[in-house]
Amino acid sequence: MTDAAITAVAKNCPELGALVVKACFNLTDAAIIAVAEKCPELGSLSVVGCSHMTDAAIIAVAEKCAELGALSVVGCTYLTDAAIIAVAEKCPKLGALGVAMRDGLTKAAIDALETRFPGVKLDR
Repeated sequence: MTDAAITAVAKNCPELGALVVKACFNLTDAAIIAVAEKCPELGSLSVVGCSHMTDAAIIAVAEKCAELGALSVVGCTYLTDAAIIAVAEKCPKLGALGVAMRDGLTKAAIDALETRFPGVKLDR
């Protein structure tokens, strides 16, 4: 999977509700930012194992996709607390989050998420 392919999907499917991309090692922030900008109704995003993903992509999703209810970022080793805190602050419908503490996230980010969403399902 390439940035161009995901960007084309985003451009042509503005009502996209869910996107799952696994272990797409060539995928960069640009593709997910395009999805965030073109698909505001996105309710579920899984970028498991997309190791080049950074805070910029996840923060863009948090800021532009108010319908986001499920997010999985396991294996996104460049993410920091900033991305998870943005999701906690900007995604009021979040009900499930897949994260891995070893991926550069600290307990502080998870605590902030659990405080904001006491019933959120965390898959760690």
